[in-house]
Parts: sequence; C-alpha cells; structure tokens
Amino acid sequence: MRQLITCLFLAISHVAFGQAPFDSLVLISETEIYFDSNEAIIEEAESAKIAIMLKQAEAFDSVAFAILAHTDDVGADDFNVKLSQRRADAVQTYLIKQQIQETAIHREYHGESKPKTTNDTEEGRRQNRRATIRSYQLKELQYIGGRIIDELSGQGIEAVINLHSKSFYHQARSDSSGHFQIAAPRDEVIGLDVLSRGYIIESQMLKVKPGLKVEIDMPKIEEGKAFDLQRLFFIGNKDSLMDKSRKILPNILFLMEENPDVCIMIKGHINMPNSADVDPNSWSHHLSIARAKHIYDYLVSEQVDSTRMLYRGYGNLEMLYPKATSESEMAKNRRVEIEFVNCDTTRISTSSILSSEYEFKSGMRPAMKERIK
Repeated sequence: MRQLITCLFLAISHVAFGQAPFDSLVLISETEIYFDSNEAIIEEAESAKIAIMLKQAEAFDSVAFAILAHTDDVGADDFNVKLSQRRADAVQTYLIKQQIQETAIHREYHGESKPKTTNDTEEGRRQNRRATIRSYQLKELQYIGGRIIDELSGQGIEAVINLHSKSFYHQARSDSSGHFQIAAPRDEVIGLDVLSRGYIIESQMLKVKPGLKVEIDMPKIEEGKAFDLQRLFFIGNKDSLMDKSRKILPNILFLMEENPDVCIMIKGHINMPNSADVDPNSWSHHLSIARAKHIYDYLVSEQVDSTRMLYRGYGNLEMLYPKATSESEMAKNRRVEIEFVNCDTTRISTSSILSSEYEFKSGMRPAMKERIK
C-alpha cells in the first residue's frame, strides 16, 4: 500500500503526454487524533473524529486510508518507534472494526523523528503524541490539453486553470504560448475556471472524453464590461451562498489582487419571474442589496481596498430568465454580477443603503412566508 500511494502521487505530479488514463489517489479528508503519554489507547473524543471521517468517506467509491503515527521525545528512540507503531496499530484496528478492509489501510510510524511542534512544553508534547489519518479516493484520471488565448488577437496567454468536479480539484498553468495540460477525472463533468491578469474570469463546463482538447477565449478587462460570477448561487430568500458556491469566492479575490488598478460595481439580483418590478423600499429589493454586500464584505475581509468597490441592488429588474419556470433558471436569477467601472466612480459615488429593518438569515419575509426569491 505504501508503494502504491507513493507511485500514484508521483503520477499526478508529472505531466503525462498523450491521453492514456491512469489511477491516482485523491485526498478526501484528514484528521489528527491525540494520545496520552506512553499510551496507544484511542479515547472516545478522538474516536469521534475518526467516525466523522468515515462518514465523509461513505460518499466515495474505492476509498483508502493512510495512518501516520508519532510520539513526543520522552523516552528512548527505540521505545518511541515501537510506541508509534502501537498507535498506528490501534487506529488500524479501529478502522477494521468499522468494516474497512486491511488491504485499504497504509501505516507509517515515525517515533519522535517528525515532531509537529516543540517538545519543550507539555502542550507541545501533547500535540506530538498524535496520529494523522487521511482518506483517499482512487480515481481514474486522464490528462486533457488545451490553449488559453486572447479573445481579440488570438495570441496565447499565461493563465491559472482551476479544474473541479464534485469530488476532484486540480490546478495547472498555461505557458507563454497559452498551452496547458491538466489531470481530470475520466468520464466526469468538470468545470474549468481560467484566471489571468488583465482578463475577465472565464468558466466552462464540459465532460471529460478521450482526446479532449479545450480552447478558451479570454476577454480583456475594460470599463463598462460586466460578467456574472459563474456557479455563485444564493439560497432562496437569503443573502447566504450555497455551500458549493463558497469555493468560487477566491476567483474574484484573485481578479482584484492581480489587477490593483481595477475598480468594480457589485450588482445583486433576485429571482422574481413573471412579476412586476419590485418596490425599491421592499424587502425583496433589499435582498438584492444584501447579496451584493455579501460579496463586498468578503473582499473587504480579504484586505481589498473598499474605495475600489461599490455594491448595489437591482431587485428583479435584470433577471437572466424573467419568465423562469425551472429551478435551474431560478437559481441563475439569484446572482451577483461584476461590472468594471472608473475608479473615480467608486471613490465619489455611494453604495446602496441596506435597511436595518430587514433580516435575510432566516429565509422569511417580515411576518409572512413568501415564495422563493
């Protein structure tokens, strides 16, 4: 098992030319448990951590586990190596009792040779008396190739490519000619987010097939241009993002950090199809403001200068699907749009005023239920 893990990680860390599929272990989760001095007994609170990890692993096929056990520096080297082995054995025994096959478990025991922190304090020694447990999914991957190009000139550009699926994430960079290769889970639907200095974020969804090659055109950042933050969806009637959408926030942070002279208007929208325009003083309109402010607050918390940004709500004035009937269309109406504006605008103008009269955490309008927005 140890050799298998090493070989599979080496496979994913090198660019493979051609389209031949290969297996790789993909990290699902990691936890650490701690032991009392000179002990290899798993306490109840620590076993609960393992139980949570096992619950997470139920969503995946072909799961393997790695156990890395350690000690503090109290005692002789030989004794500590054996003690770390006993700790690894204890975790393995626990996993086997939970119906994990022994062949799917890899163990390492390092004694005191790999401390997490100093052994000069009792707290430091406690943190070193540990076992790190990792769960991995065995996935069949293939490399896909592509090129990132300037939309107008057709010239290749350097960019960061983030590839993601329900259970896989990988990152690559294109070279100066725009060419890239990236590992992808075979036969799965994936998303590609492409980020490059001076360019608007581009996203594509596609299915991985043998021989797949991708060409992505990148539009340059210009005042007046706008784009939707793809896959950034809000919970109905709330200013809160869906869990899966929180992973998208670093994309807009990248754009602001890599382009320090760029200023933006953050525009919030709601889903209220087949209806008249909402009153600017209504709860519904203020929900659109709250959604824009949610993104603004995130960027401010990440040290983006507030004078580079404005946020405003547009109610249901600019829905992508004004006659939406499906949940997919309604979700796309609950969106945030980014417009590039002159920095004098963000310094002089003001953001929408969000009324303190309303709240958007419970998903309920004041004193009454309302259909999902």
